[in-house]
Amino acid sequence: MARFRTNHVLKVIVPALLALAAPAWAQTQQDALRAYQERQQLMTVSAALRNAINTGANAMLKQVRQESPRAEYFFTGFPEVQGYRFPEGPLFTVQVPELQPSNQWAIAQFLEQQRRQLQKAAQVEGGRVVATNVGTTSSPDPSGKAPLTPPPSPYLDQDPDAVYTREVQWSLIDAMLQHSKTLRIAPTQELRVVARSIDFGRLDPRSPSSASEDATVYFSIKGSDLAAFHEGKITLEQARKLVTVTEQ
Repeated sequence: MARFRTNHVLKVIVPALLALAAPAWAQTQQDALRAYQERQQLMTVSAALRNAINTGANAMLKQVRQESPRAEYFFTGFPEVQGYRFPEGPLFTVQVPELQPSNQWAIAQFLEQQRRQLQKAAQVEGGRVVATNVGTTSSPDPSGKAPLTPPPSPYLDQDPDAVYTREVQWSLIDAMLQHSKTLRIAPTQELRVVARSIDFGRLDPRSPSSASEDATVYFSIKGSDLAAFHEGKITLEQARKLVTVTEQ
């Protein structure tokens, strides 16, 4: 009686198939591991850039509270960062939320600015300084000179948006430099970061400056410059100067 030698055939064919499939399977595993590592690297730098926004906001708030300890600001949204790999180098897009004062602080800030403007408008009449905001007068100095008035606030005389923008930009640059080593950027590649406001074009009645069009800021640095920094050939301060910053 004829017998089918299925088991014998399988014993020959299966090992042969496994031998052929092993290299392909190993390559697939290596590709998957490499892709996973690259995703982890992008996530690490994305987290550093996200934290940089918080650092910039805290630096601004610290400056404000030097003048007004009770000042309160809040984000209008959440910082968002996405990382991508391209042949010319990694690219990160950063969505920066606006920072707005609380209602109570916004009113207090407006009243303080009004008070300072009135104080600046005080006039010297007949050797006496007339304080137009309080309706009182002060006697002239015995030397004949008008009494000195306190200097204006170093913060309220500048645009809060400009302070926030500057602090966030500095923080983003430092994050780019200090956390980019794991990205393994080639000398001929570039690390690029594109940052813009989440609430682009939004007009907030509490913030007149929001009526102006927000700018998109582009940061870039060459891989060769990053390598020099990570190898200790240049200082952090020198590396900061090698970052190209462009606004549009």
